[in-house]
Amino acid sequence: MPKKKILIVDDHKRITKDFSRFISQEPDFEICGIFKSVSEFKSSIINIKPDLIVMDLYLPEKEGDLIDYSPINVRGLKIGFEYKTANPNVKILFTTLNPSPEVISMIDNSSHSGIGFVYKDVDDDDFIHEIRTLIKGIKHSIDGISRELIKSDQSFRNELINLFTERERKVLELVALGKPQTRIAKELYCSSRYVGEILNQIRGKLEDKNISIGGNTRPTLPQLTHLAILLGLTPLLSPQKDTSYKY
Repeated sequence: MPKKKILIVDDHKRITKDFSRFISQEPDFEICGIFKSVSEFKSSIINIKPDLIVMDLYLPEKEGDLIDYSPINVRGLKIGFEYKTANPNVKILFTTLNPSPEVISMIDNSSHSGIGFVYKDVDDDDFIHEIRTLIKGIKHSIDGISRELIKSDQSFRNELINLFTERERKVLELVALGKPQTRIAKELYCSSRYVGEILNQIRGKLEDKNISIGGNTRPTLPQLTHLAILLGLTPLLSPQKDTSYKY
């Protein structure tokens, strides 16, 4: 069976080095290129047919340019969606260190299938898991039935919110704000291991309530981010203000 070709588009040398190492350890994956800017991607992608693209959300137009981190100028997301429209079979895994809920919502509300998101400080096992999840065609977002229940049924949404303790809701809020586990631990004055235990408690409660998140019985952090946004646990984006972006 031919290896899956993976393209990395990111201007951070350390990140591309880490991602390249993670991918190279997998016998059925191979790196087919590394691009560092929008212009390099546009000029060189015609010569490559990747199965999956690991795409930085915030890219410089040209290598060395300053990067605009505003939610309205997410270059990686824009060119990723443009390429996806022309090449619907390619999978795209978007990455960044500190995504805003608005940007997460852009990904979640996209009409495209085969796209996902992962934090740049992810460990190698979770990174590879996200790639394999996309390649297998498993959704990263909350499935349609659960999504519509959460958005349209206020009593169901309140019941779900009340399912979690105050500390669990706070952890979900910080996850939705793009905080990695170590930073959440510092803000809550606890250990990273304890934050991990809270996240597992949240996952267990969702499983008990039969809430399916992307068909995954163990939701990833991006999936929990989508849930927190739908529940309105982040002050920056509530379900009533949810915005769909079409590219």
